[in-house]
Amino acid sequence: MAKPRLVRPEVPDDVIAQEMSERPYSVSAVQKKYSKTRGEIRSIEKRFGLKKKEVQPSRKGLNLAPVVPPALKPLADAPDPPKPVQKSAGRKLLAVGCLLTAIAFAAANAFMNMQFGASFGQGESDRFVLGAVNVAVDLGSLFLLAAAAYFREDEHYTLLALALLIWALCTGYSACSALGYTSNNVGDSLRARGSVNEQREDMMGQKKRAETYRKAIKETGDQTILENQMTIALGMVPTKNLASSEKCTKPTISATVCYDYNRIKDAYVSAKARDDLDKQIASLTGQLAALPPVSAKDPGAEQISQMSWGAVTAEQVRSYLVRCLALIISMSPGPLLAFARSLWR
Repeated sequence: MAKPRLVRPEVPDDVIAQEMSERPYSVSAVQKKYSKTRGEIRSIEKRFGLKKKEVQPSRKGLNLAPVVPPALKPLADAPDPPKPVQKSAGRKLLAVGCLLTAIAFAAANAFMNMQFGASFGQGESDRFVLGAVNVAVDLGSLFLLAAAAYFREDEHYTLLALALLIWALCTGYSACSALGYTSNNVGDSLRARGSVNEQREDMMGQKKRAETYRKAIKETGDQTILENQMTIALGMVPTKNLASSEKCTKPTISATVCYDYNRIKDAYVSAKARDDLDKQIASLTGQLAALPPVSAKDPGAEQISQMSWGAVTAEQVRSYLVRCLALIISMSPGPLLAFARSLWR
């Protein structure tokens, strides 16, 4: 018959956990005491949130110096949180300046493009419609970029892309219209200035030639007196000599009797030419004085051309200036309005 075996009663896990939490324990000791496996002990620790308290070895007989804990270094100060952007008076002033500049550019661009669009109309109604369409296009180039900024903040990316597309189309058409307007008006103005210079140069040439001819005339007699003397001298020529010489106009045997007449006639012709030249010189002088004071067709372009040592001609400079003017006026209002909005916020 088998010997009876002593069986220990099963101890609940919460009792084991209570005992383990009250004092330091060894896993192997708890395992042996309660006939538990190591895995079961670890499960109790995990389930009841126990942290093992290790049994410290005895220091009896040891002459150990007390362990001084290292000095704690003070923690570095945390960086200050970023300060909110201060809405200073300078930002507000810049915002107002950008807004006023945008309005000025937009008004000038609308007027230019309205005039340019109306120039294509055949009648009053056509000119009104085309002018209004160009003004609407300018308004689109002014407001759509600012609207796109709101769509981006609201994460409406479809509306953002559509607004940018329409803004680009409006701005491109507005730039082309402004370029046409500036080209026509600036070109006409420059042609008028060039015509004045050409006229001045032509008149100065005429005056110079007249003065040269005038200096060559040495006759000082009065034209009217000489004309009377010429008539008297012709009357003193015998009739037969007048007939043979055709009134002293052909050299014949009558040259002697026609001498005084021809001499006085030459003096009269010189005096008459002298008086006519004096009148012409006086007239040219008055006309030159009446011309507007235009130094050159485009002084600024010519100065820039000279400063570039001829690398860029005056005509190229004028062309670039016209393009820059049109692009600045047509493309600036929209971004400036967006700048004003960002600075004011």
